[in-house]
Amino acid sequence: MKKTQLIFITIVLLVSCSSAESVLGQMKSKKGHGQKRAVVTNRAPVWEYKITSGLTEEEMNKLGAQGWELAGTFSLSDRVNLYFKRRLR
Repeated sequence: MKKTQLIFITIVLLVSCSSAESVLGQMKSKKGHGQKRAVVTNRAPVWEYKITSGLTEEEMNKLGAQGWELAGTFSLSDRVNLYFKRRLR
């Protein structure tokens, strides 16, 4: 893997880890005596990543339906790499 790709992946990981969701925790709805209340957890999200290039619109829609979201792009001389992420299931 090229140095520029490693730098970009590192930046994506740092941005993901420092998101408000990981800082504040996830808000979950918890029922108690018929009432809902918000409970803050300190569990940071865990992500999985996919790197690809040259996708059609249909292929990108399939990835979206599987829970993948585009996290960033990186332009090389002959192509554009697409970086996707989704919560680890």
